[in-house]
Amino acid sequence: MKKTLPLILGMLFLILDYPIRTGIVYPAFIPFRTSAPESVSMIIDHLVGTNLRIDIFPDLIGYILLFFGCASLISYQKRFARCTVWIILAAAANLLCILNPFLFQSYTRYSLAYIVLIVATLLKAAVMIHIMLTFLNFSECTENHAWNNVVAIFMLIAVFTMVIRNLSFLYMWDSVAKVYNGVSLVATLIYVIMYCKRLNYFRLERQKQNS
Repeated sequence: MKKTLPLILGMLFLILDYPIRTGIVYPAFIPFRTSAPESVSMIIDHLVGTNLRIDIFPDLIGYILLFFGCASLISYQKRFARCTVWIILAAAANLLCILNPFLFQSYTRYSLAYIVLIVATLLKAAVMIHIMLTFLNFSECTENHAWNNVVAIFMLIAVFTMVIRNLSFLYMWDSVAKVYNGVSLVATLIYVIMYCKRLNYFRLERQKQNS
């Protein structure tokens, strides 16, 4: 079904994470008095940095694709309407992550960078889980049942490893983050390919019901 294509592309945009540093410089960080300077350095120097970093596959584009994909499928499955609420929340958190260094200074920039990253990561996971479970329920049929369970397992692996990847980057475990990034990407590609193949059974089942 062509209407499911934005969901598949949106999922890939959320999973793929390859940021590049641009020449756009953040306003200079104003230090503040703290008893944990190592923590501040970890967040400001490593996580936030001094220059804007743009993901080659922006999450915001992924959320836009997912939003329109879910909106186009509400007439088939009303649960997609609930997914659009999660998408809006996750997109707002992602946008705040991007704008935080431009809008805030000192302790606010530091605390928001830490908190919003965790919130944005959890919301991204919630979006992916809600959409894929709704997607699987939407395409449930006799021929698809067993394969849907397998697809759900790979989807959960992809989401779990994505969360670990983001948290590993937060704590400067860059090598661990790269490993989990690869695992997450492989799991995502597997469940996307498997799901696309199972759609054929879904179409045949619906054709039988309508005939």
